[in-house]
Amino acid sequence: MSMAQKTNLVQKEEFKRNHWVQYRDSG
Repeated sequence: MSMAQKTNLVQKEEFKRNHWVQYRDSG
């Protein structure tokens, strides 16, 4: 796997976590 692919995957995972936190906190 290339570095760009790894970075993209990490960013997607972080986005999902951040989105989940916002969703949870919004009730």
